[in-house]
Amino acid sequence: MAQQNVFLLRLRVMREMAADTDSVISAVTAELPVGFPEHISKAIFSGLSAQAAKLLRG
Repeated sequence: MAQQNVFLLRLRVMREMAADTDSVISAVTAELPVGFPEHISKAIFSGLSAQAAKLLRG
């Protein structure tokens, strides 16, 4: 029973983090230095968004 509660708590925290992904990406994008390679940031952010979407779908 305790293990299931820990699992559910972790899942809830991960889903809360996933729900914030768009705002985190926006905040990080605003802080990137001028000239930061766009192909790198796009690859990172699209991967992050894809994983967040999977978590939110369940």
